[in-house]
Amino acid sequence: MLRKEAPIAANRVLAYLKTFFTWAVDQELIEASPAASVKRPSKEVKRDRVLTDSEIRAIWQACGALGVFGRAFRFMLVTGQRRSEVGEMTWSELDRTQRLWTLSRERTKADRAHEVQLSDLAMAIIEECQLLGDFIFSTGRARPISGWSKAKAALDAKSGVTNWHVHDLRRTAATNMARLGVDRVVIAKVLNHAEPEITAVYDRHRYDHEKRRALDLWGERLASIIDGTDEGNVVSLATARG
Repeated sequence: MLRKEAPIAANRVLAYLKTFFTWAVDQELIEASPAASVKRPSKEVKRDRVLTDSEIRAIWQACGALGVFGRAFRFMLVTGQRRSEVGEMTWSELDRTQRLWTLSRERTKADRAHEVQLSDLAMAIIEECQLLGDFIFSTGRARPISGWSKAKAALDAKSGVTNWHVHDLRRTAATNMARLGVDRVVIAKVLNHAEPEITAVYDRHRYDHEKRRALDLWGERLASIIDGTDEGNVVSLATARG
């Protein structure tokens, strides 16, 4: 039933079961995993959806009518960070003076501490948020916002943009940074992606300056897209430095 109604969810359930049974084998609770030879019930196709400038503008404008969810969607696009990490962002993680958002290892999907340098546009979104509790994107309750699916449906209806997922905001940010001439290593650092083992061991540079520059460039470019003042005019990193 799950395979037919939610094929991707079925794959995730299998993955969780395999992890659990592997743990059980390691703890000598069972002799072998009953899920070891089970194949994924559904085929997955990697998404490559990147929002166009006009779609970005429509979504950004529609976010203005969605309150806290609109601000959260905008912040995801500006910073390129994950929905779960943005939705649970707390005031204690924010350093306004340094314009820095620091996530502990426990807070990231990558299981790695992460720092996000905040552009002017990102800080402007933060300044719109009210201090209603621990969470920055809050409805006043002492827990992270919930109801993303309903908010996404409302955003689709208001923007007229369809056939996209929230994760596409992250891919759109990364793709546009690449178009601006940002190095792939820097983009990976911004996204907190895993590195090849050898690179991770020998390259101990933090890339703080490069990450800030990349996010500032994207913030400036995004602002021009929103205003409609720079349609299709991508400025390279080398040109911007000049």
